[in-house]
Amino acid sequence: MVQILSDSKKQRITTVGIHPSAMPAFEFSKSIDLLFDQSITHNLVPVPQLKHALTIHAVQIIASEVLIIAGLENALFKMSSESLKGAIVIIHPLSMPDDDIEKFAWVHVINNLLNSASSQGLGKIHDQLNETMPKRCMKALLGVNHLSESQLAKMISKTKNCIAKQKSKFKEKTDLPSQSIFETVIQQE
Repeated sequence: MVQILSDSKKQRITTVGIHPSAMPAFEFSKSIDLLFDQSITHNLVPVPQLKHALTIHAVQIIASEVLIIAGLENALFKMSSESLKGAIVIIHPLSMPDDDIEKFAWVHVINNLLNSASSQGLGKIHDQLNETMPKRCMKALLGVNHLSESQLAKMISKTKNCIAKQKSKFKEKTDLPSQSIFETVIQQE
C-alpha cells in the first residue's frame, strides 16, 4: 500500500539513497540540459518555497532509511535527508518488483524530459536515451526498441532536422583535436 510519509517520520530519516533499479534513469536525468536548471543552480529562483512542490517516491528500508525511485529527476532534488523535509514523500511497498521500479523511474524521467528538455541538447539527449534506457523499458513506455530522431522530434514538437543539426554540431566539437596548453599559447603568439 502506498502512503505519504508524515513530517514526524521524515524527521527520523537519516539515510537517503537511490534504488539500484532507478540508478540508470537518475544518471541519465542528471546528464541532460534542462531549460531551467541554470536558474536553480545559480539561485535565481526561490528554491525553499519551490521544494514544497517536490514529490519524491521511495521505498523505506527501515525507519531511518529510504531509497528513492522517482522524483530524483527534478532539478530541486538533492541527495540528503534535509531535502525530504519540505517535499511530499510517497512510500511504495518494499515488495515492489525491480522491473516496476525501473519503469516507474523512467516514466518520471521521460515526463520531465518532455516538459523541460533544452532544445539545444536534443541530439545529445537522443543518443544518450538510446544508450541508457533499457530496451524493455523503451518498448514498454515508448512502444519502440530504439527511439528514432523522427520519433523524438514528434514527442517534443521539433523537427528531425533540428535534432540532426545538433548532433552534427556536437560531433564537430568532440572531433576537434585537443591541444595542450603549450600548443594553445604558441598559436596565440
